[in-house]
Amino acid sequence: MLIRKVKGDTYIIDTGFQVIPFFKLDTGKIIMVDCGLLDEREGIVNLLASEGLKPSAILATHAHTDHIENAAFFQKEFGVPIIMTEVEAAVLDSPLGLKTYFYTMSVSDIMKHYNNMVVKADTKIGMRDENVDILGAGFRIIMTPGHSPGHISVVTPDNVACLGDALASLDVLNNSKMMFSHTISRDIESKRNLFELEADKYVVSHKGVFDEIRSLIQPNIDYLEASANMILDLIEVPIGFEELYERVTKHHVIRVRDLKRYYMMERMIRPLIEYLIDTGRLRCSVDEGRLYYIK
Repeated sequence: MLIRKVKGDTYIIDTGFQVIPFFKLDTGKIIMVDCGLLDEREGIVNLLASEGLKPSAILATHAHTDHIENAAFFQKEFGVPIIMTEVEAAVLDSPLGLKTYFYTMSVSDIMKHYNNMVVKADTKIGMRDENVDILGAGFRIIMTPGHSPGHISVVTPDNVACLGDALASLDVLNNSKMMFSHTISRDIESKRNLFELEADKYVVSHKGVFDEIRSLIQPNIDYLEASANMILDLIEVPIGFEELYERVTKHHVIRVRDLKRYYMMERMIRPLIEYLIDTGRLRCSVDEGRLYYIK
C-alpha cells in the first residue's frame, strides 16, 4: 500500500485492489474520495498516520462496500463528516435502506454481511447539485448514475476527475468475468456523457490514473453489451431464473459455495436480464405461476 501524487494537492492511495483519491489541505488534513474496504482499513490508517495526514472529510462516489465500508469507522473514531448524494445516503442510513440494494436478502443476512456499510451522512448532495464546498475546498460534482442509483464523479480543485466506478481500466475489464451495474441503460448513458468531461487527470478506482479516458469509454460500454449478449446466447427456449443463473455460473466457471456469493452473482445477473428486456431483446411470460424469460 502506497501514496502517489496525481497533480497539485491531489493524491491516491494504492491499496493493491483499488486506488482511493484524496485532496490535501495546507494543514495536513485530507479530504478522501471514498474510503475503502474493511480489509484495507488498518493499512490505510497506518499509511496516513506515517505520512502525517489526517482524514478530515469523506466525499463518497457511491454506496458500495469497497468505497464506503470504512465510513462509519472514520466518522466515529476521527469525527470525519461523510458527504454523499441524497440517494446513496438513503441507502446507507439503515438496514432497511440497504435492503433497497440487497433486495432479495433478509435483513438479518444483510446485517451479517454488510453491517459495516450503515452510516448516516453528515451532508447530502442533491441530484442536481453541481458543486460542493468541503473545508474551504471546492469540488465539482458530475452525476454519473447507473453503476449505482446516485453514483457521482468528482473533480478536485486541481482539475483531477475522480470517476469512482463510472469506468474501469482495460486491465480490469480484460480480467473480470462479470461486473456489477445497477441499471445498465443508465450506466451506458453516463459513460457516453463522459466523452464531454475535460480534466487534467482522471482517476479510475479500478484501477489507475489516466491522462485521457476516451479510449476507455467505448470498451466499458462494449463490456456491458457483451455481458448482456452472453446472457441472451444462453437462452434457447423459455427459461426460469434459477436455470439461467446456473448456466451463467457454469459458463464463467464460477463456483457458488455460500449464500453471500449466491446473492452477489444474482445482483450481477438480474440487471443484465433487465437490460435485455428494456432493449426489447427479451420478454417475460408467466406459465402456471412460474416466470420464464423468452427471446
